[in-house]
Amino acid sequence: MGGGLIMAGQLLLSLTILVSLHEFGHFITAKAFKMRVEKFYLFFDFLFPMANVAKFAIFKKKIGDTEYGIGWFPLGGYVNISGMIDETTEKGQLPAEPQPWEYRSKPAYQRLIVILGGVIVNLILGVIIFTGIMFYYGEQKTPMNEINKVGIHVGTYAKELGFEEGDQIASINGHQPKYWDDIFEVKEIMADNPYFEVSRNGETKRIEMSHDFASRLGKEKDEFISPRMLTYVEKLTPSLSNAKDAGLLPNDQIIGFDGISAPYFHEFQLYLKDHKASKINLTVLRNEKDTVILNVMVNENAQIGFKPSVGKAFKMDTIHYTFMQSVPQGISLGYKTVHDQIVGLGKIFTGKINAKDSLSGPIGIAQAFGAQWDWHWFWMLTGLISMVLAIMNLLPIPGLDGGYAIFILWEMITGKKVSDNVMQKALSVGLILILLLTFFAIGNDLFKIFTK
Repeated sequence: MGGGLIMAGQLLLSLTILVSLHEFGHFITAKAFKMRVEKFYLFFDFLFPMANVAKFAIFKKKIGDTEYGIGWFPLGGYVNISGMIDETTEKGQLPAEPQPWEYRSKPAYQRLIVILGGVIVNLILGVIIFTGIMFYYGEQKTPMNEINKVGIHVGTYAKELGFEEGDQIASINGHQPKYWDDIFEVKEIMADNPYFEVSRNGETKRIEMSHDFASRLGKEKDEFISPRMLTYVEKLTPSLSNAKDAGLLPNDQIIGFDGISAPYFHEFQLYLKDHKASKINLTVLRNEKDTVILNVMVNENAQIGFKPSVGKAFKMDTIHYTFMQSVPQGISLGYKTVHDQIVGLGKIFTGKINAKDSLSGPIGIAQAFGAQWDWHWFWMLTGLISMVLAIMNLLPIPGLDGGYAIFILWEMITGKKVSDNVMQKALSVGLILILLLTFFAIGNDLFKIFTK
């Protein structure tokens, strides 16, 4: 019970921060263009999306033209801008003649900035959070000498170039890398005639990169090289319970499967890909002495539901940054987060990833925070959610910021404004889609709980 309250508390605090600042992005840009903001609410003061059902505010206070409040329905929040058709606007509610302070009276570019204000704030907030994490907590990196104890795993592209399984990286372009990430620095990848030196069976081998190395690495990084990492379990994944149901525990070491000895994580991943939607037997070393056999179901995405522990596999170094050093690190992590989320969404829409296993609702997100309050993890997850919130809001669905933006861009390109009637009908369809997606995510969370 206590753990559940801590999860819920972390989720509520995170959403309060993110939703308030997202709506503030709309609010401050509307005010900057002298639009009148009728309401600024954290959470809805009605039963979303029915604007006149169960209207109730936990707190409200009017200051100037704006009523500030906290609604009772904890699903998002909103700003009500005069002259804007949104989820709080009823048909025929807007007066016939636009007023100078109304949203609809303003130029298209101003309306577009107001619509994108929340997304922009979420992206900036994510970078600020990641920057703060880098400054306060630092960053863990894997020393190259740790990786060279067991050597590298070699993908298809690396084999073409001449790498072999278990090679130890001695240098790249004559420079000895201190950390694994140093290998992939732009200055090394983009060098003229790049080359690696590896240690193999006591001998040093020079491997010349192809002329298109940089471009092919961008496309085939997963098929290049990676650390050969022993398979330790850091934590179980809340959104997928197969590993937990089978009895896998944090700190377990997976040393084989179906009677095959295979201690490295890449071997485990390849085996899962070959055994999608089927059961396998894991050989697990527990407490560094007890061998346990677990029968686990592999899902259609070749996953069983755990996060591998890099820190258990290798001795990590913690790198501390000055504030100025933290800023580019935060931007880099923000960019990577956005890139990974867009790629993930693309795979969901193309059917390469099962949405049932990938999408989580509020219950799943709360579980991701964990039953213990860890400020480092809280801020990391809040930064991630901020980026995800920005991306999801950009989807071209009426009712989301991306849907409004599409209509404004259409107006800017064609010179023809979309009618209020079309906007209201599109918004109704969009809200139904949003509700269906919300119900699916919540239902998916509940299904995972009750089918454990």
